[in-house]
Formats: sequence, structure tokens, C-alpha cells
Amino acid sequence: MFDMLEHIPDLSFLSRLKTRHLAVALPYCRWRELGADGDAWFKTWRMRLPNEHLHHFDRDSLVALLAHNGFDCVTLNGFEDGIRAIPGKV
Repeated sequence: MFDMLEHIPDLSFLSRLKTRHLAVALPYCRWRELGADGDAWFKTWRMRLPNEHLHHFDRDSLVALLAHNGFDCVTLNGFEDGIRAIPGKV
């Protein structure tokens, strides 16, 4: 699932998937880790996309969503941040 979970209103379908493994790629939302600066960052985050991105995930929220739907996290990485990044901005 590459760049799709953030677009789906009801994510409960995850619990009905008949698979042992998922590969998920998402824009990484840094709002929580930035603390007091998170609100300003989120307002200008180029991946925010109001009315298109319905959900925003960080590592904890993605792992929690998947666990809630019966999946264990095997590994996490941020390789797509380098792909999405605009030179000079993260």
C-alpha cells in the first residue's frame, strides 16, 4: 500500500485483509515530535493536502493502527522522506 491509507476515510478494512504481511508507505507527519513548533509546521507541510489526505501518521500512530487491526510491525524506515523532500525543505 503505497501512498493510499491517508486517502481512505474508513480504515477498518485493514482488519478484514487476508494476508500475513503488508508493505505500507505514507507521508511521515512530524507534528507530534515537533512539540510546540508542530502546529506551525503542520499548517505549511506540503504533504498535508486538506480534503485529500484524511489521515496523518507518524511511527507510533501507524504501528498502533496496524496493531489494532491484527498486524505486528516488522520494521520501519523513512526512505520515502528523501524521495518526497524538496531540496532545502523537509
